[in-house]
Amino acid sequence: MVKKNTGVVKLPDVSPHDLRHRFGYRMAESVPLHRLAQLMGHDSLDTTKLYIQGTKHDLQQAVETLAWT
Repeated sequence: MVKKNTGVVKLPDVSPHDLRHRFGYRMAESVPLHRLAQLMGHDSLDTTKLYIQGTKHDLQQAVETLAWT
């Protein structure tokens, strides 16, 4: 379903895992880790932590921001 509909709205290729990762990453900005684990259905906080690590793009933006300060 995700692959089929990304072409309809002209989105880059995304998988359900990509969407789940983005959800976890964005929610982690405002929701405590233990609550996010519940939302994502994780029994272990270690599993949730895997989803909230920065993406390569996010890390690159952080480096570029640092370079200009």
